[in-house]
Amino acid sequence: MTTKIEPISILLISKNSFIYEATRLTLAKVSFMNLLVKDVTILDHMEVLAETKPDVILLDFEFQNQPVDLLEQIITKYPKSAVIVILSEKDMVNSERVVQSGARAFIQYPFQADNLIVTIKRVMELIVRDQDYLIRIPAENVEIKPRNTFTVFSPKGGVGTTMISANLAISLHKT
Repeated sequence: MTTKIEPISILLISKNSFIYEATRLTLAKVSFMNLLVKDVTILDHMEVLAETKPDVILLDFEFQNQPVDLLEQIITKYPKSAVIVILSEKDMVNSERVVQSGARAFIQYPFQADNLIVTIKRVMELIVRDQDYLIRIPAENVEIKPRNTFTVFSPKGGVGTTMISANLAISLHKT
C-alpha cells in the first residue's frame, strides 16, 4: 500500500528576480514541492499570506528595511507556516538573530539547488516530528509537580543533617 505525499506549498517573498528564478527552477524539479506563483509586494504581503496559507515561507532578508520585524510579524500571525530566511553573504552576520526571531532555518543565496531542497525537506520533517510528539502527550493527564531545591546544612558534623535531608526527601516524594 502506497501513501500519497501531500505537496508542500511554498511561498517566496522577495523583490529579487534572480532569487525568484533560481527558486522556481530548483523547485520545478521536485514533484511534491509546489511554488506558489504570486506577486508579493511590501504593501500586500500579509494579504497574500492570508490568502495562500503556505506550508513554507521563503523570506528574502532584503525584502524590506526592517526584516527582523517582518519575520516576527509573520511568525506571530502565521505560526503553522515554517519560515526559512534567504540571506545574502553580507547578511550572514544576522543568521543567529534570524533563528532567535523564530525562523525554522536560513539559507545563503546564491544557494545550491540541492541545499534548498534538503533545507525545506528537513524543516518539514521537524514540523511533522514536533506535531507527532505533541499529539502523543495527553495534556490533561500531565501532573505538574513543583520543582524546588532544598539545602540542609550545618557547619558542624554529626548533628543529623543527613537524617533530616533523607526524611525530607521521602516526605516530599509522598506528596
